[in-house]
Amino acid sequence: MTSSDFGQSTLFQDTVFIEKELTKSVWTRLVKKRDNQICQYSLNDPFRKHYGPVEVHHIQPSQYGGKFIVSNGITLCKKCHAQFLIEAEQKYYSGVLQKYYLILQDFARSIFSLPKQIQYHKLLGYLTNKHKFRDSQLDAIKTLAEDNKNLIFVSPTGSGKSIIYQIYGILSQAQMLVLSPLIALQKNQVELLWKKWIPATLINSSLNKEEKNKRLENIATASYSFVFAHPKQFLTKNFDTNQIELKLSNKLLYSPFGSLCIDEAHVIDTWGKNFIEEYGKLLILRKHLKCPRTVLLSATLTKKQQKKIADELFLENEKPKIIVTGFYRPEISLHVITFGLDNPHLTTREDFIDDLLHKNVGKKVIIFATTKNQVDNLTLFLKQKGHNAEGYHSDIRSENIRNIKSQVQNRFSGNEPPEIEILVCTSAFGMGINIRNIRIAIHYSLPFSVNDYYQQVGRIGRDRLPSDAYLLNDVRESTRWIDFIDQKQLEKVLDEHKKEELKSILEEEKKDFTDYVNSPDKWKYILDYFGDTLKLSIWGKIKYYIKKIFII
Repeated sequence: MTSSDFGQSTLFQDTVFIEKELTKSVWTRLVKKRDNQICQYSLNDPFRKHYGPVEVHHIQPSQYGGKFIVSNGITLCKKCHAQFLIEAEQKYYSGVLQKYYLILQDFARSIFSLPKQIQYHKLLGYLTNKHKFRDSQLDAIKTLAEDNKNLIFVSPTGSGKSIIYQIYGILSQAQMLVLSPLIALQKNQVELLWKKWIPATLINSSLNKEEKNKRLENIATASYSFVFAHPKQFLTKNFDTNQIELKLSNKLLYSPFGSLCIDEAHVIDTWGKNFIEEYGKLLILRKHLKCPRTVLLSATLTKKQQKKIADELFLENEKPKIIVTGFYRPEISLHVITFGLDNPHLTTREDFIDDLLHKNVGKKVIIFATTKNQVDNLTLFLKQKGHNAEGYHSDIRSENIRNIKSQVQNRFSGNEPPEIEILVCTSAFGMGINIRNIRIAIHYSLPFSVNDYYQQVGRIGRDRLPSDAYLLNDVRESTRWIDFIDQKQLEKVLDEHKKEELKSILEEEKKDFTDYVNSPDKWKYILDYFGDTLKLSIWGKIKYYIKKIFII
């Protein structure tokens, strides 16, 4: 984040201050004066309560060169300030971790004397402001908390899978390890938990050494309720033996964890074969942790994958219960737009996107592209057309030490001004991000598989309001990018047997998705792919077929 981002924001008053280095006390006083002693997020978020005295936050952290100048400060309430500190320097608030952990423990103890059913509903209300569980959520929680069984829970994107591990984790009163495949996903979950004053942290490669060590110290004393990490923090490949082994030098291995959650569990099968082999060897980690109670969450596990993971990850005497709620998302309309044919009304994908965005000004839109160059070029095109767009992929870096990806994610989610309406990204933003009001998803080119597509489309309509997904199929490009990237993956595999196995998998995934593109009923094809059927009331079926008739 740079000071100019806030300097241009309408959050601030028109008062002009001299931009010079100040003492901390003078800087604090002047920033508060400029902002009228008001938490600046409260101006854009009237429904959230901003309690207590305000504090001044460095926009660019001082340890990264940020100065005590007025334009580098923003007034925040303590709750909003804590959110920033999650991704800045944890050492500044680690002293209060134990305090909030004890508050959480007190809250949990206060409801332990109540019947189990009331406990679950009180925690549901606290975490989500809702008082009614969705399909099978309660059954899943009881499986973990009362039946003492492991669990595989498969449910559509946006259906509230996270609440299952959160309620169980809080009631267990022990630190839970959450394995999560992407930094963006880890960060999103940690921020959501801190908004509810639930101590959580993440350990990944984006942290500097000092920050990582401080967090590890807190984890070692079980100061958190939830710890998010990637399997690579625990497992590594021994190139002498060509085997996956425990990373014995990592302090995380020896930290106290009472339970384990594996989020986006489909990657155990899809990534664990050849891409990230550590995902295929998680039983090694489970055994080291003494096989704690484990919950796996996914939106896209097929029946074949469910059985395979249950066999590979669990010992014979601890097989999990499998709960599948269905895959249909009635709030999402699926559209395929074909380019490159003799159609005078369709010119290029870029022009179609530009026109669609002009017709939907003010709506939050996510656009998926296959390559980083596509992201950069499309973002530049949209900016030149006057759209409020930014790009997001793994190579985006800031001029400063701090990684700009966190800033882009914050601005798109509305947690940091100025807000972004349109995000152009690769699949790095395609899993698990919980931004409730994304209304449109556009795929600039074909995804790699039906699983990937379903995951990415699942970013929209999480508030259950009508949303649209547009897949742009340019017949001149067809599967060219998929073929190119698949070939790059194959070149990395040295074992000829594994290479042939991977090639067969990639070819099958490509055929499945091209069949989806050509299918007359998009939702029916997806449900058939996952082994599901359309379960609707008579009125639900009427609405389904009416929508199908009028869909593009």
